[in-house]
Amino acid sequence: MTLVSKQRSTGFTLIELLMVISLMGLMASLVGPFVIANVDKIRAKTELKEVEHTLRYGGAIAFAQNRVITIKLSANQLSIYSDSARIKTIVFDSISFREDSFDISRSGLTDKDEITYELTGEAARLDVSSLINGKKL
Repeated sequence: MTLVSKQRSTGFTLIELLMVISLMGLMASLVGPFVIANVDKIRAKTELKEVEHTLRYGGAIAFAQNRVITIKLSANQLSIYSDSARIKTIVFDSISFREDSFDISRSGLTDKDEITYELTGEAARLDVSSLINGKKL
């Protein structure tokens, strides 16, 4: 009588590993273009939120320091000035502005209604009065 030992092999075969890797590559090639396109859109929306935040920040500074704050928009930059001294400048990649400038009063309010900008090539308007003056949209 011979003893035949049956050892069970654990793990994966080379063919199984190659099949899984090729399926993962196929899925990545199908999903990749959609992910890349959405990353650019999300980056642009993030920049728009940064513009909104910066305008609110300008209103808060004007009110807190009891000073007139000037907001200057040009090309892809937004700058905040107080007494002709630059407080903050932000340069954007996806947003471009028409040349514009407006003041935020000592009370933190502005009479500017809206600004025009281009976001990834599409023209749009931002309601500045609602952002800074705190009106509901």
